[in-house]
Amino acid sequence: AVDVTRQTIISLESGRYNASLLLAHKIARYFGLTIEEVFLFEEGSNVALLTADDSIVLSGSAQLFGTLLIKDKDGDRDKTAVNIPVDGVTIELARSSRITIDSFTYAFGQFSGELRNAQVLMPYGTFAKSSGDLGEGERAGWFIIDGSGSQDIMTLKNIKDAATMKVAIVMPSLEGVTVEQQPTPTTTGKATTEDGSTIVLPVLSAKNYAFEEKTDNVVTFTHYETAISFDVTVEGERLTVDGTVYNKITAQTHLSSADMAVTYDDENGYNLSVNEGSEVTFGTMKADKITLSGKGALKLTAANNALTTTDLVVSDGTLKITATTYNAIVTENMTIAEGAAVNVTAPGTTSGQNMLIFNGNIVINGTLSAVNNGANGSTAITPNKTTALMDITIGENAYVHIENFEVGMGVWDGNAAKGKVHLPGGAVKSATAKDPGTNLNTFGYYVDDGQGGQKYLLKCVNASQDSFWRVDVVIGQTA
Repeated sequence: AVDVTRQTIISLESGRYNASLLLAHKIARYFGLTIEEVFLFEEGSNVALLTADDSIVLSGSAQLFGTLLIKDKDGDRDKTAVNIPVDGVTIELARSSRITIDSFTYAFGQFSGELRNAQVLMPYGTFAKSSGDLGEGERAGWFIIDGSGSQDIMTLKNIKDAATMKVAIVMPSLEGVTVEQQPTPTTTGKATTEDGSTIVLPVLSAKNYAFEEKTDNVVTFTHYETAISFDVTVEGERLTVDGTVYNKITAQTHLSSADMAVTYDDENGYNLSVNEGSEVTFGTMKADKITLSGKGALKLTAANNALTTTDLVVSDGTLKITATTYNAIVTENMTIAEGAAVNVTAPGTTSGQNMLIFNGNIVINGTLSAVNNGANGSTAITPNKTTALMDITIGENAYVHIENFEVGMGVWDGNAAKGKVHLPGGAVKSATAKDPGTNLNTFGYYVDDGQGGQKYLLKCVNASQDSFWRVDVVIGQTA
């Protein structure tokens, strides 16, 4: 009756086989039912139909929530993709719909003179494409916006006469909506309409909402699907990344990703935990307090002022900064824990273009590397405030590498106090000598590694002047 084998019917009944649209049509007609009473194109379904006739004769309402391609295989555009011969038919699309209708006279049509009330119902938050947005061969298109950008939900291509014949494309709107309960990152919210209908607002996330930071600690969230907006007052410090301002909620919901989790607490500020094996890249970052954790790497690539903060803690993982000019890090205080690393690389900074600006205490128990790959006419580490006291403590398991700078550490303001570098007891200053690997002048401070060798705590490579300018090195005395 439907031109398939018995095995195909058995597979359909057991759920091991998804029927083609043509087979679904034959089965529906055989039982005297509409196609949607037998099959529903659910979210995630994927159906393609190439036909030489009218593709679908729809005698009842339908839900097209998956991916559906309807195309005239002859390309002569003399048929209708969806022919509707009865009254009261609604074709419902969802935000998951991905419908393409290609090479027909009409996409949807009612041809009896008495029929005029069929409709294609779009989901909330749908926009019609303007003529300037249509692609090659596109007659019309509708799209939504979600956390990943614009998504086409229905595209009509190579349509000869008109998108529809007596079939309305309905764009629903919400008016008189009241948000009764605001959603949070972990709980849903609720809104009601003028007619008393209830709309469940999903949890706050980048997938569900856009946000806009306003003044006075107010942020506006807009639900993509319904365009419902509401204001939330969020106290606390802000985190600015590549010009976008985040608060403790939006940093968690919109800045976090599969590779990095962002959290906030009032005492320690923003914590960015990058997964092991992952590297997350931004241009600039600014906040009062920033902690980097996790086993992965955070990379910043701005030309200058890549990271601006008051307190920087690198408790684990690696902070990489590839600044192109100067001021890669500007902070009051910095702590690098054992096992953590901060690597700053510049392609070439010149005189006056300093790399790391510290106006307070630096505690290094991990690795700090500052490498200038160009002319060595700048300073690696310096304060930029007359009132600042640059005080650096280098632990027994730390390693500080400064390469190709005119001065490794310097306090250039004559009115400022001299800086101090504290090294553990037993540290010894090496004589300046050619490094066997680079053939560059190298000196530093080292301790006995316990095996008759030297373990460098601080190494300065290719410094054109004294590597310390108005900075005292103190051995065996903590800060």
